[in-house]
Amino acid sequence: MAIWKFASDGSGDSTFGNQGIVVDASTDHASSEGNAIAIDEPRGFLFVLGQVIRDGVPKVALWKYDLNGTSLISSGVPMRANTADTMPEGGYSLCVNPNTGDLYATGFRGTGAGLWKLNGSYLSHVWTDYSRRGEGRAILEMPGVGLLVVGFARDYKNPASDMTMWLFSTPGEQPKVYQSGLSGEDAGWAATRDPLGRVLIAGHHDGKMVAWRFASDLVADAAFHQGAGFVEFDESTVLESRGAAIACDGSGEQIYVAGFLRRNDGQMKDMALWRLDSFGNLDPTFGEGGVVTHHSAAAGAWDDIGRSLAFDLQGKILIAGESTAPSTDGIVSRDLAVWRYLP
Repeated sequence: MAIWKFASDGSGDSTFGNQGIVVDASTDHASSEGNAIAIDEPRGFLFVLGQVIRDGVPKVALWKYDLNGTSLISSGVPMRANTADTMPEGGYSLCVNPNTGDLYATGFRGTGAGLWKLNGSYLSHVWTDYSRRGEGRAILEMPGVGLLVVGFARDYKNPASDMTMWLFSTPGEQPKVYQSGLSGEDAGWAATRDPLGRVLIAGHHDGKMVAWRFASDLVADAAFHQGAGFVEFDESTVLESRGAAIACDGSGEQIYVAGFLRRNDGQMKDMALWRLDSFGNLDPTFGEGGVVTHHSAAAGAWDDIGRSLAFDLQGKILIAGESTAPSTDGIVSRDLAVWRYLP
């Protein structure tokens, strides 16, 4: 697991870790991976959620640092769930309540979506959906409503997954479950809330990027994309696309989705950034018909994928992801890639 922090010119921030990089140096596990990051600014904490491999089994893990990249775990060993079994686990998304400091995380446990809460020095297992195969991929606090986990799930008789939302009025109780209702295969990979409290979700449906918008009560927003409540990126020259991150500007008038697309004439994936207006229509003034793509960030002509999305203080768009390239020995290597665009 590694954390990078960059200065505004793209160079490593010398005030953070070792010239802008912090690496998990614990020998407690064979390998580790960070999938999500959150900052608890009132308390000066930085958390990374992911998983470690111990004895060949992935287990959910949480790292805790101060804002300069110094570990706040005296042993250096990441915090893990309080389950001593060998059931596979992994963490994909976390949220921190700025008022209370409560931290919740989602991911998978066994074959179902899971929920954990930070309890002192370990992650307390709260819930797993054992009735469906699936994963939690995003988690949001819904003030006055509850805790929302977004991802995908299918029952054990259905070969296709549905974008799924699990709403906990109280964490630990059984959630209300909402699914997309679309035919075919679909999944939610990222979620956020706009300034009006509506829920935005990015993912895919039958190989196409899709974005959903729901009211705070999780009813499909009839004002989004001509009443459908969702929009698909259906372009004849594109073989496959997926939304992996979603965010909106401060006004809520512009919605951005980052991920990838693969065109009919190529084998590799291009990082893609879509911009929608508040009604769910692609913005023709952005890029080419509402989408910007980039290929070969690592100069290797392989896959480029955007995985997270944020705005800096000047409103510029930041995308973090990966770019793959063949190394000199012929092995494909994955490199961190960060893109920055003007809105």
